[in-house]
Amino acid sequence: MTSSEETIESLKVAFAERVALEINGDNENKACVVDLLESLLMQEAWQNAVSPLLDTLNVNQSLALQLRLGLNGFQPHSLREMARRLGISIGRSHRIKNKALYKLIKLLEI
Repeated sequence: MTSSEETIESLKVAFAERVALEINGDNENKACVVDLLESLLMQEAWQNAVSPLLDTLNVNQSLALQLRLGLNGFQPHSLREMARRLGISIGRSHRIKNKALYKLIKLLEI
């Protein structure tokens, strides 16, 4: 197993444990899972682990997460700042960010 595969596996296990603790195994509430992943990605250790996964997203989704969460040298942006930077509405920036988080959740098989 390569180091990136090991990183993804450890991320899956850690996230699954947090989801179980936070929402008591109720995976039907996707919004809660997305919010949890977003809050975890604000932590530096999680950011380092998820950075290689950004390549699996399209350009807008990857940039939206980098801007929102402060990944890869960006400062964390509010939804308004992110929307302005991407040249789109706040609502659209929120949908792009959530779609990117859903893709990461699917990738992590959660």
